[in-house]
Amino acid sequence: MGNEVGRNDPCPCGSGKKYKYCCLPKEEEKRSRNLKPSITFDSVGGIDDNSRNDTGNESWRSDFDKFKELDLDGKFDFFYDKYEDPEEVNGDYALEMLDALLLESSREGQWDDYLSLDREIRENRQDLVEDHRYWLSRGKFLSIIWPGRKLEDEELKELSGDYAQDSEVLSPAFWAFIFREGTENQVDFLRRTNALLHENDDLMIEEKERICDIGIEAEIYRYLDGKKSKEGKNISLQSALKRMNEYYEDLTRERLVEVMAILGGEKSFSWEAGKTLQIASTESQMSLFEGIKGDVDPQSAEESLENYSLLGDQFHRFLHEEKSVLWARGRMARNGLVRYVLGRVDAEFPGEEAKYTTPPRNLIPGPETFKASIEDLLFFLNPQYYRAIAPFIYVGPWLQFLVQQSLIDNRQKEEALQKLETIKEEYREFYEKKCPDPLIMEAFDNWPRVEESYLKDQTE
Repeated sequence: MGNEVGRNDPCPCGSGKKYKYCCLPKEEEKRSRNLKPSITFDSVGGIDDNSRNDTGNESWRSDFDKFKELDLDGKFDFFYDKYEDPEEVNGDYALEMLDALLLESSREGQWDDYLSLDREIRENRQDLVEDHRYWLSRGKFLSIIWPGRKLEDEELKELSGDYAQDSEVLSPAFWAFIFREGTENQVDFLRRTNALLHENDDLMIEEKERICDIGIEAEIYRYLDGKKSKEGKNISLQSALKRMNEYYEDLTRERLVEVMAILGGEKSFSWEAGKTLQIASTESQMSLFEGIKGDVDPQSAEESLENYSLLGDQFHRFLHEEKSVLWARGRMARNGLVRYVLGRVDAEFPGEEAKYTTPPRNLIPGPETFKASIEDLLFFLNPQYYRAIAPFIYVGPWLQFLVQQSLIDNRQKEEALQKLETIKEEYREFYEKKCPDPLIMEAFDNWPRVEESYLKDQTE
């Protein structure tokens, strides 16, 4: 037993990932083939069902089968009848039923019923609150965020504190908040969360770095919004950079300032596609950035890989300015699409022809490779539902942007959308089952259009 690998240890295969994110799911799948079928219910948080099969309580299994057959009101009644007795409903199976109730009540729009049940549990089942605090918090926050309600300040503090203690379990609620919330609330929330995360010595460094990245981005958006504000919210560049340094002291200021110039519309590029993605010309108005070096020549980047990132930044601005998309939500789409394109450049998708590794073909998503890129984030133990689907939601504007940049034509755009239509319903069904956020479901219904109000910035 001394050589047993822990779930949070580095994977022994040498990938650099945590064991639970790398080889563990494959090994668990192999072991599960030799086990009796287990009771499972789809969860928004990627519950490891194999960890819950030690009860041997056959009468409960029978009750759970009855529970699954009930309608939503019947499921709530069933839980209320039994939940106060730990012998009737122990912690693990309580969570199974709560996950089912959360997902189904979300599909039916009955979030208040779930929140009422959450309050009852907190009053009457202290064992669940003590042993499964973060699972309960995740369900509560999703039932507040998904209907589009605002988190009060005390709730934001609670979400920050809980995420800092168990970022894996709270991940769905955290990303739902980032996907939906406006910049001002994000800034305060991320500053608080960053401070709490650095007090948790048990947290993986990758989690702390992720908050640093998102927090720095939020400070950029706050600065850019302040410049356009008619209410006197203008923030000096030096003040914004000082705030960013609170996340990470050794920032590459040149690249940071250039991103701010691109997102702010003070720097833009014209593009052309050859063997690599090339910048045809640059327009720059850097007056607001005088005194800070930041006018980096992107042509010097090796193999012009940096140009894909710059193209992504320009698309990010396009989403915010022309589609009124929240900055943070647009960033998820931008990151996913750049990640996908660079994967094609690096020939990461097995069996893909070489012609699709160079522009403009590598810029046009194909169904199979796009699916592979999405599903890489929908891994077994902790699916990243929002980061995975944002590129697909915004692939229509991406293709429109490429047409605008004269990198593809309208025929190529329409052909690409027609092919991607073949995987839309598959993902719609998947999200309805596992992450039924109404915003995402409406996005599927309106895909590939995003001009409708449900995806616009209504929170600033």
